[in-house]
Amino acid sequence: MRTTHQEMCLRAEALFASFTQPSDRPTPGQVRRAVAGALARFGPRGCAERTASEYGADPPSAVARMRWAVTAVQCAYATSQDPLPQGERHRVCPVA
Repeated sequence: MRTTHQEMCLRAEALFASFTQPSDRPTPGQVRRAVAGALARFGPRGCAERTASEYGADPPSAVARMRWAVTAVQCAYATSQDPLPQGERHRVCPVA
């Protein structure tokens, strides 16, 4: 079963809203747990609100954090049924 774009966006917002930092260098499993924890703690709407608030407070940092969150989520949720895009199949996962 393929992950939809909407699901990936929700997960990226949840990781963005979590307490996990890029400097933690989380593993894919830790990313999944951070996403689940943020969704349980804040809910989808709360994650979106925290993300929007950060974009209002510090746009350059928010852009960098969202770029990291999207990449980390893509890595953490990639499976054989949900492969990476053609040019990215052999890249090193930045969260591993």
